[in-house]
Amino acid sequence: NYDSFRGLMHKLLARQLKRRKAADSWMQEGQRALSDISDAYSDFDREKDLVERSLDLVSEELNKRNQVLKSKLIQLEETHTQLANSLSVLNSIFDSTGEGIVAFNRQGRLLRSNSVAVNVSKQLIFSDSFTTAKTLRRVIRLLKYPHRFSKQLKRLKAKPEGDVFGNLEFNNGQIFE
Repeated sequence: NYDSFRGLMHKLLARQLKRRKAADSWMQEGQRALSDISDAYSDFDREKDLVERSLDLVSEELNKRNQVLKSKLIQLEETHTQLANSLSVLNSIFDSTGEGIVAFNRQGRLLRSNSVAVNVSKQLIFSDSFTTAKTLRRVIRLLKYPHRFSKQLKRLKAKPEGDVFGNLEFNNGQIFE
């Protein structure tokens, strides 16, 4: 009876008992306790196997997601490089055009101007305070058609989110777009 139990006993428990040279008589008397201990070892092994399998599945999923993220990062870096190249081309075009270009934000602050605009604007004061009344009066005095400029300002004031395009002709013959 004990020998058949020994075959069912958990391997680790059997090795521990063999190392301790437990007497067969003692083992036969404690067969119930040994059976419970063996079952505990087996349960632990099953739980350990489940945890390991769970960790393997999570690891596989994380590796897949990591690959997806790496792929998206590469795409993002490529897009960034393409955008940087496009911006460089646009900046070159913006700076090399023969027309003066000035861009303001909705609050009237200067965002950007090209070199032609800077040369033309030497007569004017373009700064963060461009929208001040003093500067506007100075610009209006230099314009060939001040009423057109005033109409544009009124339209922009009525609809600040709108865009304004057009030319400013100065008394000295210069045209500012």
